[in-house]
Amino acid sequence: MKKETTVRLTKNPEYYLYTRNMFNYIVMLEDTGRLNELPKNLFVYYVVSLFADEVNNGGVEQYITNSSKNTYPFLRTCAENLAHNTITPYLYELCDYIDSFPPDTESEEFFVGLEPFSDRFFEIEKKHDFCKIALKYYKENFEVDRVTIPIIKEKESDTCGYFTVTKEARCKDAEVAAKAFLDILGSFKNHLWSIELWVFGDTFSVIASAYNEIIDLKKIIAEWGKGGDLHTAQCMICDFAKEVRFSTYPVEGEDIYHNYVQIAPDGYEKNEYMIKYYSLKVTGATNINPGENEFRLFGISRTKKPEAYDKIKNYLENNYRNYSNIERVFETIAWEYPKKNTEE
Repeated sequence: MKKETTVRLTKNPEYYLYTRNMFNYIVMLEDTGRLNELPKNLFVYYVVSLFADEVNNGGVEQYITNSSKNTYPFLRTCAENLAHNTITPYLYELCDYIDSFPPDTESEEFFVGLEPFSDRFFEIEKKHDFCKIALKYYKENFEVDRVTIPIIKEKESDTCGYFTVTKEARCKDAEVAAKAFLDILGSFKNHLWSIELWVFGDTFSVIASAYNEIIDLKKIIAEWGKGGDLHTAQCMICDFAKEVRFSTYPVEGEDIYHNYVQIAPDGYEKNEYMIKYYSLKVTGATNINPGENEFRLFGISRTKKPEAYDKIKNYLENNYRNYSNIERVFETIAWEYPKKNTEE
């Protein structure tokens, strides 16, 4: 059965454009040459703003060699719709130049000829911000305020994967989940882990932290849930916690990044989980530890899973010493509900 969802077109398209369902839909339209099926104001905004973002980042050459080149067949039409006195003629000239060469050309002459267009872009950008002009067009040309789109699974890649939790790997027992958690940590022989039980009101998280070498998150995507000695443990911990995350905080130059892999039900197929890579620059944040690795079970309800916290806590405290690379288990009560006064 075909699955669909409705997306409301807000005044700022950035609020919804890169949400999972909308982004996957747009990628499908790009891949099939159907971007013009988008509402016209969104179509123009997306093509022009993507062009500007790519050129700002690496010149016209980056725009025409990255995946953004899939939007190029629509650039002339969007320039025409934009009807801007300066930007539209510039985009026409750029399209004329690109179209004068064979498709997907890689000749040195072609790329040398793109350089003046990059220089002109930055001169124009000083007076006429491409993205702001595109946003102005978007806001002034609404024809519909909602679109119904198919729900499309993201393609498998080195940053996205899927696996299924079978009936045999389902896990409702907190102690079994705790053992699976320890087994997974134990497999990272080059890391010395500390485990924190973090409590906030009705929920608790189990957070394992280690420094040493930065974990290869792409390797986790390639191997998680795909078989091997830890296959059952991996599936069980996902079934129990529902959301699992590996995080790293590498330092690159003067910048600190929060790179993480999130594992959660994908909502598309029954018992199917999505494992997805994300990367954020977090320089300036005060609540991170550069060089840290984390393995976290997110927000488990103490109401929906009664006694789970105590069972997990007791199992971890009594068994972590069986693993040579697990150093300690400790508890943090971030916030508890105030106790009711029972006195009359």
